[in-house]
Amino acid sequence: MQEIQVHNSKALADFLKSRRIRLDPKDFGISDTRKRRTQGLRREEVAEFAGISNTWYVWLEQGRDIRASVETLNAIAEAMRLTQAEHIHLLKLARPDLDVENHPPPEAMPSEGLIALLANLAPHPAFVLNRYSQIVLVNRPMDKLLGPFDDQDEVLGNLIGSIFLNPLWKNRFPDWETVAGDCVAQFRQSAETQPDDPVFRALIARFQAESEDFSRYWDDPDIADSKNWEKAIFHPDVGVMNFYFATLAGREEDEDFSISIYTPANADAYQRLSYLCRD
Repeated sequence: MQEIQVHNSKALADFLKSRRIRLDPKDFGISDTRKRRTQGLRREEVAEFAGISNTWYVWLEQGRDIRASVETLNAIAEAMRLTQAEHIHLLKLARPDLDVENHPPPEAMPSEGLIALLANLAPHPAFVLNRYSQIVLVNRPMDKLLGPFDDQDEVLGNLIGSIFLNPLWKNRFPDWETVAGDCVAQFRQSAETQPDDPVFRALIARFQAESEDFSRYWDDPDIADSKNWEKAIFHPDVGVMNFYFATLAGREEDEDFSISIYTPANADAYQRLSYLCRD
């Protein structure tokens, strides 16, 4: 069988080099950088961190017409700490034969620092979202408050999918209409930054097909974030609790993630939450 060649070899080479030179060696445990002439990581270092042949990586960055496996490309993407959008772009350049539009690469996970921060926010409920509003991680109080979460389900593991397609969530928010509108407004803002992103397009199409409520909100151009920083949440075991909430954007290696934090708005909410999380 004839091998499928790389059709964008120069573009691929330029992209790999641009991603490599932006990497800080110190982030990879390379401390002695005084004698380095190379900006960012060296080619052989990328190959080492990716666990691939140095010659193979050099050929890719030289723009040779070679066919890299998906596993090799995924390893390079992980080693270079590419974002989801960059990972998709890499696959499109290197393997135009793949159906990347309908089968995007798996989403990266947040840094160890962000994971530790999430755990240390307890007793306040908190969760981490990626750019697609997928619920990547939750801490124990959040799991008690709104869980269980299914991070393997692309719909019910998504904040928008949970709001519109999980009947349990619809009962959890006394002011569901406002909460739903806020979520759609924030999701729209993220989607508009990546209008050609296949993951956003697939999610929007599925939510529209499965939820008339979502379609109604999505088709309303006037829907906007209400800037209301307080939410009421009903739990069948303890009743209604009022929370202040905030969403913080990740920085640097966590730029594809955000963390949402819920703080009890009064002593009554704190006591109810404490009872809910008692075991």
